Amino acid sequence: SQIKAFFDLGQGAYRLMQIVFAITQRIPPHTDRIYMNPETLPEDLPAISNSAFYRALAELLEKGFLARVESDKHWYFINPTLFFNGDRVRFITEYQKPRKAKTHPGQGSLQLEDNEPET
Repeated sequence: SQIKAFFDLGQGAYRLMQIVFAITQRIPPHTDRIYMNPETLPEDLPAISNSAFYRALAELLEKGFLARVESDKHWYFINPTLFFNGDRVRFITEYQKPRKAKTHPGQGSLQLEDNEPET
């Protein structure tokens, strides 16, 4: 319900967003698009009429939740910042080259001592 308020979604768009969440959970991980046709939505998902579906879809497209796949009717890209569809944890190994000191070849370095007065 906070998502509905935060994104200022209408009731139909909020219902369709719940359907999108459910579909996203059923597709293979790392899939970036979903198939949504109001006439072929799974029966266990909330019911939505065709006209309500297309009004809600227009709102989700306008607000950046989804984007059309131009080459395929009824296929939509999901916004990866809003819909998570991947591994729960992914470990990343990072390699960094050691940095060389930025000194002139003939320049030396000084060791500084801590000369704070004792109290």
